[in-house]
Parts: sequence; C-alpha cells; structure tokens
Amino acid sequence: MLDAQGQHIRLNHAREYLRQHFAIDAGLDNMDFRPLGSDPKQVDNETRAQCREQMSACRERAHETLSGLIGGAKISVWRETDEGGMGVAAPTWARAAFDGQDCQRADKLYFATSDWETLLPKLTSPESRRYFFEQRTNPPLPSRSTNGNAKQFAGATCFDLANQSNLDGLGEWCLCFQAVRRLHQRLKDDVGDSDPAPWIEMAEWPDNLETLKWNARTGLTFRRALLTGNLKAYYLEDDGEQLVPGWAWANEHAAGEAMHAISLPSDPFLSGFSPHDLRVYIRRTELEAWLQRSDVTSADDLPNLPMAYDAASKPEPITYSEPPQKPFVDLTEAITWTAFRVAMSRDVFMLGEHYRFGPFEADDYSAKLDLAVRDFAAKAGGGLIRVRGRNAPAFYDRQSEAAGTSDLTDNQLRDFARYDLTHGGLLFGTGWVRLGDPIDSRRDGWRDVEVSRADLIKAFPAQDQEARVFSTPIPASLPEIGTVMPLHEALSWLAHGKPSHDIEIWQNAAGGWIFRDPSGAVIKPHVDGSHPPIIETYRQASRTLHSALRDGSLLSYVAPASGTPLQVPRLYWNGVNPESLRYAYPGVTPDYHGAGCPVLLSRQSFDAWRAAISPIKAPEKTRLSHGYVVNWCKHWIESGNGNGMDKAWQDFQATPEHHGLSRDDVFRPAWREAKTR
Repeated sequence: MLDAQGQHIRLNHAREYLRQHFAIDAGLDNMDFRPLGSDPKQVDNETRAQCREQMSACRERAHETLSGLIGGAKISVWRETDEGGMGVAAPTWARAAFDGQDCQRADKLYFATSDWETLLPKLTSPESRRYFFEQRTNPPLPSRSTNGNAKQFAGATCFDLANQSNLDGLGEWCLCFQAVRRLHQRLKDDVGDSDPAPWIEMAEWPDNLETLKWNARTGLTFRRALLTGNLKAYYLEDDGEQLVPGWAWANEHAAGEAMHAISLPSDPFLSGFSPHDLRVYIRRTELEAWLQRSDVTSADDLPNLPMAYDAASKPEPITYSEPPQKPFVDLTEAITWTAFRVAMSRDVFMLGEHYRFGPFEADDYSAKLDLAVRDFAAKAGGGLIRVRGRNAPAFYDRQSEAAGTSDLTDNQLRDFARYDLTHGGLLFGTGWVRLGDPIDSRRDGWRDVEVSRADLIKAFPAQDQEARVFSTPIPASLPEIGTVMPLHEALSWLAHGKPSHDIEIWQNAAGGWIFRDPSGAVIKPHVDGSHPPIIETYRQASRTLHSALRDGSLLSYVAPASGTPLQVPRLYWNGVNPESLRYAYPGVTPDYHGAGCPVLLSRQSFDAWRAAISPIKAPEKTRLSHGYVVNWCKHWIESGNGNGMDKAWQDFQATPEHHGLSRDDVFRPAWREAKTR
C-alpha cells in the first residue's frame, strides 16, 4: 500500500478509501452490499442489489473526484521510474493513465502521503471519518508500527495485534482479512526471530526481504488450512451460511484478494458456480479452535500446498463458448474467441486476466493473445472482416465526445492495430494493451468497436462438433439406462478390444503429414493405394456397429446439459455413412435440442451385444518390407525408449499389423541393422 519508506500511497488504494467514505455517507456498509449497521444475515437479495447499484455510484464518484484533482494539477501524482525510483508524472499523462487503466491499472501511480493526509479531510465528512476510525479495524491511512510488528501482506498491512489477543466485538463472524491478522500474530509469537520463510533466498529478493518472507509464510499457512479443511470459510446467504469450497483457495491470486480485502473473486469459467455475494466470513469459534492447534505454525511442508480436500467436486471449466448470436459482437469477444475459442465480455476478460482464471491460468495465454491479435489484424486489415466503431480524439478521456458509428477502412485497421481489450477499443500501433503499459503520446482511437460475427466465424471457424466430442465431458450414467459410453469408445472396443487406440498425427518441416500408431511406428500408405490394415479394421467395426444401430439391436442416446436424456431416432442412422459414423448428433437444425451432443450407448447393452457377435476380423496382412521394420526399430530407439530388444519386440507386437511376424527371422535382423546405423 505504501512504498518502502512510507512516503507514497498507491492511487488506486486512495480511490478505494474514498469510495468507502462515500459509501458510509450514503448509508452503506463500506465493506459489504448492505445498509450501514444491518445484520448481513437479515439482508435480502433485492436490498443487496439496490446497495450494489449505490456502491457503484460511490465508486464512480470517487474516481471522478480524483480524476478531476489530477487533471487540474491540484495534487501531484508520482510514478515508478524504470530505475525503480519515483518521479513526478505530468498531469495530463497521469489523468489519462488513471482514467484509462481502471482499478488494477493504476498500480504504478502514487500520491505523496503528506498530500493525501491533507486532502482527505477536505473530501470526506466528519461522520464517515469518525465511523471509519472508531468502528473498523482497517483505518484508511495505516501508520507503520514502531516495534516492527507491521508486515506488508498482499498489499495490505498486517498491523501489530499485541493489544488484540482476541476478536471480541466482531460477533459470531469475522471477515477473512481479520482472521489473517489473528494468524499473523500467532505466527509472530511462535516464530519469533527465526526465519519465517527459509525457502526464499536473499539473493533472489534483495529488497524488502523480511516483508516478502512474512507475506509468504502468513498466506501459505492460511491457504493450507482452507485447502485441507482444517479451517472453513463461508458465504452468508439469506437462508444461512454457504460453505466456500476448499478448491476455491487453490488460486493464489483470488485467495490473496480475500486475505487482504474482503471478497473472494468467483471464477467465471466454472459452470454452475456463482455465489450471489462474494464476501467471505469465518466463524470466530472455529478460527480460535484452529489457532490453538499445535501444527498451525508448522512450516515443514511449505511452500508446497496440498490438493484441496474437495478437488473432485470442482465444476468442469468452460473451454468452449461461441460469440453471442447477433450480427455484431464486441471487439473483446472477437479477440478472445480467436485466441481461446471462448468468447468473453470485457468484464470477464479483466477478471480472468487479473486473477488468472480459466484460459489465463496457462503460462502461454499472453502468447496466444499475441497470435490472435496479429491474425485478426491481418485479416481485418485485408478486408476479410467488417469492423465498425466510434472515432474518439481522446480515447481515455471519458468527457470527450466520440463521433457516430462508422465502418473502419482497411488502412485504418492497419494503423489502429493496438487492441485495448478492457475497453473494447483500438489505438494507434500494434499488439494489445497489457497491465501497466504506458499510455502512448497519441491519444486518438476508436471506441465501442464491434466485429461482424459472420465474418469472424468465417475467418476463425467454430470448433467442429465432431472435434468437440473428444473434449466434452459425458455423464457417467443416465437414469433408467445405466452407465454409458461414447461412440468412439465402442468402435475401439470392436476394432481392437480396448477402449482407445489413438493415432498420432505430425506435420514435418516440409509440410507433409506423418501418422504413427500407438507404439510410435509410422503408418505408411500401401504402394497399390489401398488403406493400411488399421483403417480397414475401423471400417469393418463401423459397418458392424452401424448395422446394429440401424436395425435397432442397439439404442443410442444424447444427454443435453439441460433437460432429460433423449433417444436418437433409429431412422437417423439410415442417412449416416456406415463406414464413417458421426460421433456427435447433428440434430434437425443447429439449435435443435440435443444438437452437438456426443452419441452415447448403454455400456451394459453394448457389452452384451458385442459378446454375441463374431469378432471383427483383421484384414489380410501384407508383407512388410525389411526396410519398414528397420525404420520402426530406429524410430523406437531415437524416441528414448531404451535399447533393449525385448521391450522393443513387445511394443512392436502391440500393433495388429505386426502380428504373426517372426521375432528371429524378421525382427532380430532389422533390430541389429537399426542399432548399427
């Protein structure tokens, strides 16, 4: 919150303090969406919704107040320099940065603490200041303790709690950050002058090392308890408390928000999980009981954290979401669709990137966005994608009037190819605006940018239904049907007697495609143009299964996410190629109920049917050349499988095409030749 010397306060933190004061003046609890002084368990959803709207107005008022002071040069703004020091920022640049970078993007802008202390009484009422200091444990202007007990923790100061040995006066519940303070004091008492985080090397973090170590020790200890279930957190609902899942604490960025603020951000990419109130509470009696345990302060397993006790119950993440069904979609939806095949609103994008939810959890998310922006800009600038927006002479100035909506020309799309996804706009330059990027000296741009959905999908096609089947979770069982299996698994059982027989597909440097069987051996086309045995085996299996589906010997089903399971009409199979079954049910129309869902079979019915039919016969083997076997052996050795012939022979025999070949007369000579090459 303060810099290392306590001389500056972050601009976005100042805005948050001001927002809380304005909320108190409006009769709102400054830390929750409820009336001031009300019981959180007695507040209904309608009241919370009204309070949420009022809180948004307080936040906007706080922003506009500070923005006006900055633009009018009535208060100096400082920013971090490249050398790590502090320098005065020009008022116009500072205001543009503050207005354009919203909550998280003003992290490198500061007020002088002395200026802020002078300014605060002029901006706030005596009533709000009195309430803030008397009723809350987190004053807006924390001072550094004189005895060294104040430790910076995740952006908030863990104050000296020597005079707060308990949480009296907080009622049955305490907020998460209050529990962290209590834990901090417990750790201080137990650890004393010992190293709180010996796994952090001094050479790696030369500045503020003690602060960093206490941050790590306190945060990891608290999250460990929540992940193991030794401590439980709760949302307070109208009808009682709701347990916060243990797996919600696995995300260190979201957990840090709850530990130094109030709310635990909810992952927008998890289907079916969206608590209406994100304020997190801990029952005081449970906290005190946990703090009395002897193993609370143990650091034996740190910094490693255990898997959440309820990890198996975590909802499936959303990995595919098409842009909204309307003629034009927001620029942010278009770019995120291009990058991840998950179309996101601006709010979801900002939340996901800041807390590393969903696609942003991967380390390469930035590279994917780089590629998406480059590809989109190339196609849009080439006239393949229609883009429209409103030209703004001052992109980040909220008071600046923008022109009416018009289509961007190819040249404009080439020039304005710097994508601001948090605002859904285009700036001069290339790339995309990242967290903390400086504001360019050229301020004009395009706001409210929209993209033709039809052109977008044509340029970056939707994932094929057949391809989606392999990554779509299916129910383990269906009512009155029992356990089920996907169609591609049934085909593998018929063809190979096992649930899968995957073929690897590679593209070499020359652009040619290479197919390998499960052992890694290359599947080569036959000289006479006929298909390899593995393809013929699948064709026979497909014809056999199609016959059973067509005559009703086997029934097939789909299980839409909403609604009851449906039986696929028997007559549907009359129009399907017997040698190439479709794994996804297309439906009568794309929006037909059940369209795009994987085709499922009853596992019990399939097993009984398969046991009653004749096994699929492998096609007649063609004689494999000596060179083919030598190349197979050479590839097996180069793949790092070792150099033992017995293991290689076992892998060689795992391929049906190799069955019946002699170990001594065929494989051994080829193996010897491969090792001498």
